[in-house]
Amino acid sequence: MILTHGAPDQLAALFAGLRALAVVDRGLHNSILRQALEANPRYLGVWAVWEPGALDGRDAEFINAPGHDDTGRFLPVWHRRFGDIQVEANVAINDPKRGAYYMMPTRMRRTVMVGPYEYPMGGQSVLIVTLAAPILVHGQCLGAAGVDFSLEDLAAQVMEHPAPATLQLIDTIEREMRHSLIFTGPDGQVAYISTTARQRLRPFMPAGRSASWQELPPVLAALFDDKGKPNARRPHPEVILQHGSRPIRVRLVRSRRIGAALLLLEDAMAPTPSELLSRREREVMDWLSEGKSNEEISIILGISPHTVKNHLDRIFKKLCVDHRHAASTVWREARDSQAD
Repeated sequence: MILTHGAPDQLAALFAGLRALAVVDRGLHNSILRQALEANPRYLGVWAVWEPGALDGRDAEFINAPGHDDTGRFLPVWHRRFGDIQVEANVAINDPKRGAYYMMPTRMRRTVMVGPYEYPMGGQSVLIVTLAAPILVHGQCLGAAGVDFSLEDLAAQVMEHPAPATLQLIDTIEREMRHSLIFTGPDGQVAYISTTARQRLRPFMPAGRSASWQELPPVLAALFDDKGKPNARRPHPEVILQHGSRPIRVRLVRSRRIGAALLLLEDAMAPTPSELLSRREREVMDWLSEGKSNEEISIILGISPHTVKNHLDRIFKKLCVDHRHAASTVWREARDSQAD
């Protein structure tokens, strides 16, 4: 089965229906997740995360149980990272960067695609893309459910035989994530290059070689040079290509397990947090990051506390965070990076 927007929607609707009927047995919920994973071999993981106490009010009884964290919150991810199906607890729920897979669907209250991003699974980091939907019960968002798939596994499918369903999945990723994809062998031999990737790279291809696309442009082939070995600070070699006013960032992700590589192409000039906010919202964030309360900000800026709260609600949505501390962290990191 190809991954579609319907998968997380169906899971979220099922869990919402069970919760509305007071069917909150955690064993049953885990069985649903595991069966969904078993029935869909293309999925890397299937998961659900509930708000604290929102499933059955019994979090304290499940502290550090399989699929739970040290609060007892129900947040299992069933995955097949190394072949065998196993369960772990989802992590980074409140992290404004790594927790976007949960924050985005619950704050935006709609189905979203998140990634590509690196996530710890089975004790190792894996590059994944996630589709997630909010669990809505009587108009209240109580959590989210989602499905993950591995770009490494997708690369393996392309190297073996790019079936129509796989190519359709690649098209979905590119359309939703605004990334263009290229799959290659370990030394850079092109196995598959999408239409959008060809369009983006055509200005960088030497004359006479743009028709076949069996080889990468020299500037990208250089990424496979051993001199560009990854390190802890930058695990994936990358290069910025400049043509006109829209630079392109190209990131190389190797997989020694399958002997393949993936090139991710994206616009290098993504909006910064400052660019996402209005002038007044930036002023609010400047004072919020200094530890000021809503009342103090209202006095400083000459606006009402209610207006400050409205500004913060919009800011949280734009920055994909759900509380003041996370917003302040994102804002301070953005200012620090600009200062560097």
